[in-house]
Amino acid sequence: MAALAARSQAEQAEREGKTAPDADTGETSATPPSPVPPVTVTPAAPASPAPERPKRVERHDEPSVAFGASAGAAASTGVGPGVAPGLLVALRVALTGATERSVVLSALGYDTFRMSLDVADARFSVLKGRLELCPIEPRLSERVRVSPCAGFELGSQTGRSYPDGARVETSHTVSELWMAGTLAVRLRLRFGALELGAGPELGVPLQRNRYALTEPARLVYQVPRATVGLSATAGLAW
Repeated sequence: MAALAARSQAEQAEREGKTAPDADTGETSATPPSPVPPVTVTPAAPASPAPERPKRVERHDEPSVAFGASAGAAASTGVGPGVAPGLLVALRVALTGATERSVVLSALGYDTFRMSLDVADARFSVLKGRLELCPIEPRLSERVRVSPCAGFELGSQTGRSYPDGARVETSHTVSELWMAGTLAVRLRLRFGALELGAGPELGVPLQRNRYALTEPARLVYQVPRATVGLSATAGLAW
């Protein structure tokens, strides 16, 4: 009986040793780690495009009214024999925008001063006003514009003879009506408020005035069928 009891205790101790933790080493039975769930990558939503900024309208594309005043020098044929120098002042009213158009009102004066001709010493002058329409003025660059214009002139032309004791005994002055149509092309340069202009002109007198001496009759000068001129101006624009 003692042997059987000893064997039974020994078997029980052996079974407990298999399941109990080893007291000498301090090791315990490890629980297997739980599996890590897989990581799911979600694709990012596409970025929405940035809103387009409205294009700024350039200032010169906005319709507006502009003004200009200028003065300058000029030269023209048709006043008398040869080329006569002159002066001018002008006022310009323009409608600006993508294209430009304007109306120009000018006052001009030309004078040949005293000159010696074959028949007499004489002097010729023209004082006139001009109204011009410039229906389209192309913009070549930010500062450069071209102005083709058509106009009408109205004024007075004066011729005067001087006594010389031989050909002319007494001085005589005659004034006649001046009327003409004009065509002009001007190049305009803009630097801030300063504006410079220059260009050729073509005139067609609608009345060809004739000046002559009497006793005996001698032609002094007659206005030609067409005249040419050139002008240069400087002024302010706003």
